[in-house]
Amino acid sequence: GLPPGPPGPPPPGPPGLGLSGMPGGASTGPASFLGLGMGGAPRQDPSQSLDQMRAEMQRAEQATKQAASESQAHVGVVARLITSAGIGAIQCAEMPTNVQIPQGQVGALKVGDSVVFKVAQNQLGIPQVTFARKLEALTQERQRLLEAEAPMPTGASSAEEFLGFVTSFQPEVGYGLLSCAQTRQRYGQDVYIHRDQFADLNISDAVHFRVAVNVKGQPVARRVRKAASNNSDASNGAVLGAPPPPPPENQAKISKGRHSRSRSGSRSVSSKKRRSRSRDRRRRR
Repeated sequence: GLPPGPPGPPPPGPPGLGLSGMPGGASTGPASFLGLGMGGAPRQDPSQSLDQMRAEMQRAEQATKQAASESQAHVGVVARLITSAGIGAIQCAEMPTNVQIPQGQVGALKVGDSVVFKVAQNQLGIPQVTFARKLEALTQERQRLLEAEAPMPTGASSAEEFLGFVTSFQPEVGYGLLSCAQTRQRYGQDVYIHRDQFADLNISDAVHFRVAVNVKGQPVARRVRKAASNNSDASNGAVLGAPPPPPPENQAKISKGRHSRSRSGSRSVSSKKRRSRSRDRRRRR
């Protein structure tokens, strides 16, 4: 027969991981991950419990991280986006802090998307993302978990609009909570905020929102918008995890208490001066 021809080019990396188009991309990937990349998310089992779904998600993520590490890349979740500035941040378990996504790298990414990314230090020595690509299969798995824990509402949202504060948000699970006295009295709990409503927001932000109830009876925030009184994230440098500011009524009490202490202090000083003058007059007599 004919002699064997020259070897062909190496196979591309797993399509789901997106390493074939990345600088220094891997040419192969673990077989355990190939099914995720080429066939989409694993076949769904409606009888799975939440714990089983989380375990499956962790296994898929670990396989993805192993494939990414072969190209000195990382796997994380988009934690924040500031659309007005065209920047964002990625949360990664292997990184001490969130990594900034600079302008030009955000593209079509959304909060809660699983991504593979590379990092380099900028001129100021700050780590920044130099490459980011959405991982479709892992993102679908995260969305499936979200739908199991806090499903999307199916009915229309309330006509009434509420004002509350963002008290938490977990990018890895795709939801957080809003605190509002009115909705807590009406629904008996805090209101869920899904990842699709979290763009341009931060912990402690005041927000206007409406409420729709899902199949589990949970209140879910819809049509969320940042309250106009808040400054933009780009200008005030807000930090994830900042505690919410005290409600207005508490601020009034604090101010009133300070004013009361100031007046009592003034009365005390005046009383001391009067007693001192009285002693001086007695001595002169």
